[in-house]
Amino acid sequence: MIDYDVASSVRRKLLEKSPPVSLDEVEEALSDPDLVEIKLSRKRKAQERKMKYLGYTEGGRLLQVYLIEKAANTYLMSAYDADQSDKKLYNRLNGS
Repeated sequence: MIDYDVASSVRRKLLEKSPPVSLDEVEEALSDPDLVEIKLSRKRKAQERKMKYLGYTEGGRLLQVYLIEKAANTYLMSAYDADQSDKKLYNRLNGS
């Protein structure tokens, strides 16, 4: 399980999406045993790393979840429904 913080502005943004993404769904996606982790960028001086995760919720929704790791803390940036290329990547990496 990945431990992260969520700003109130990010909470609001998730619920305003169409369709909305709940924090429970984010938790479920990040708990997927076949979770795919993709490093997007790293800034050594800022001690910052941006990550993208692909995981399924219990309801069968594949989400792409974006986290940023800054020094000793990790923050949720956003979460969306996965697109077709993400679904193909998830399936390829998990042998489906």
